[in-house]
Amino acid sequence: MTRAIGLVILAIIFLLIVISLILTLRGSPLQTKNGSPENIIQTYIESIIEEDFETSYSLLSEELKSECAFSDYVMNIEREIELFNSGTVKHNKTLPLEEDVHVILYIDISTVITDVPFGTDEYTREEKITLIKSEYPLGSDSSHLIEWRWEISKTSYLNSCEEFIKMQPPKLR
Repeated sequence: MTRAIGLVILAIIFLLIVISLILTLRGSPLQTKNGSPENIIQTYIESIIEEDFETSYSLLSEELKSECAFSDYVMNIEREIELFNSGTVKHNKTLPLEEDVHVILYIDISTVITDVPFGTDEYTREEKITLIKSEYPLGSDSSHLIEWRWEISKTSYLNSCEEFIKMQPPKLR
């Protein structure tokens, strides 16, 4: 009888461990409202991780895209992919600056560094991303139909165009 109770307790513990592992490893991303600033950042990060650079680049504002070519963007963002893969990103807050046109989105970026045999360290930092709403013409007759979309207009962590500009030597006049 005691052995049967022990086996039942062991089976329950094993089942709880399996369930906790499944829930931990599943890691499904938080669903955001389609077209929202939060959704734009989520799409941007996911497209970089999946190496879909056309999508990530398309989410930048025209001003940022004018600062570096797509090929330069890809070259620089490829160096940063490991940061995206080894860290976690969590939405912290969204602050509207101008109603429904300009927002600042704050995210927390956590990175775990493993220094075997000395253990692991986790670093978390807050990043600020500015998004603006821009209008896009729909169809060939762009005079009447427009669509409003959120674009990333300023960020230090997620935009390798800014990093590319910092690395360039000054232009001679």
